[in-house]
Amino acid sequence: MNRIKTYGVDGSGDIKQLLTDSDGKLLITEGNSDDLKTALEAINTALQSSGITQTQLDNIKTDLDTINTALQSSGITQTQLDNIKTALELIDDTIGTIDSAFSGKVLVIGGKAESSVPTEVADGDALALQVDTFGRIVLKGYNSSSCALQVEEISPINENTLENSWTTLTEVGETSALNVLNYKYHTVQITVAAIDSTVDINVKGSLDGDDYFDLESTDVQYSANGTYSLDYCKKLKYIKFAMTAESGTNVTVTASYLGGN
Repeated sequence: MNRIKTYGVDGSGDIKQLLTDSDGKLLITEGNSDDLKTALEAINTALQSSGITQTQLDNIKTDLDTINTALQSSGITQTQLDNIKTALELIDDTIGTIDSAFSGKVLVIGGKAESSVPTEVADGDALALQVDTFGRIVLKGYNSSSCALQVEEISPINENTLENSWTTLTEVGETSALNVLNYKYHTVQITVAAIDSTVDINVKGSLDGDDYFDLESTDVQYSANGTYSLDYCKKLKYIKFAMTAESGTNVTVTASYLGGN
């Protein structure tokens, strides 16, 4: 019967023949046996303290076997494995810290390019980060064609108005001025009472509050009691109402203002 001798290298680097017992089991010296026993006990203690179960250990073994089989069948080379290892190590590297010199490394984050609005998902569902066709992160309300962010005013200025009631005029004169800088449309309501002949009025505007001009090309004359209105569409800084003439003595004129956009 042919016999195969097995050799190994001892701690000094010398080649020695490995010995077996009568059953062919490898003989281990007392010292090596103690070291092996200590190592195995340490592994066992670590596993017990980790709370890992036998089922979990079996699952790990199965997974490792699957990985090993897949690697062998894929024909992956050692160089490729080394490259994967290097890539994983790079992922663990710190790219940089805030307010420090640029390290030359950047973390590239990608997403699916969408030129249209994606389908909405239910609240709490997971979905991918959306970027436009240039790789820019899409923000709600952003218009990529105009490179502008669209906003919705909670209280648009065109819904804001300014109301004012001037003091009643009983003789020729003017009311106080009203600042209407933020408004484009101006309506003046005029109530004439106790008229005994005629009364002339006008509305005056100003851009500086010092010099005023008539908004009516000629004074407006009323000869009967009633409520009237005058409308203007122009930018003004100040506006006021004026009684310019009266032919009686008892007339009263009350003017109110409403401005808007």
